[in-house]
Amino acid sequence: MIGLTYLNNRTLLQNNTTFARLNFQPFKLEDMTNTEKFRNACEAASQAFAKLNKEEYADLQSKLEYCIGSFDFDNNPSGLIEYGKIALQELKAFKAKNPRKVNKKIIADLEKNLQN
Repeated sequence: MIGLTYLNNRTLLQNNTTFARLNFQPFKLEDMTNTEKFRNACEAASQAFAKLNKEEYADLQSKLEYCIGSFDFDNNPSGLIEYGKIALQELKAFKAKNPRKVNKKIIADLEKNLQN
């Protein structure tokens, strides 16, 4: 059996010789949480479109759900940003006509996360 030990966080030793040097890349936790918050805001918008049950929003809802699944797979928020902007515009327009049918927190979350 091969004896592997860690000398420190970055160096792996095999039988007292340096075996591999591990490079750890630091990542920004803030960016990750902002995109996760935006993902959650888009999911809430998709659920709001589902509750509205209007045929005109069915396409946008399906695209949002696809982008959420795509983001979960590859962590690329480009589709979420694109359709999140469209969802924000549509929800604002619907809320202007029907003030009580859309939660203002959903709109506020989308606006806040699109600015960051």
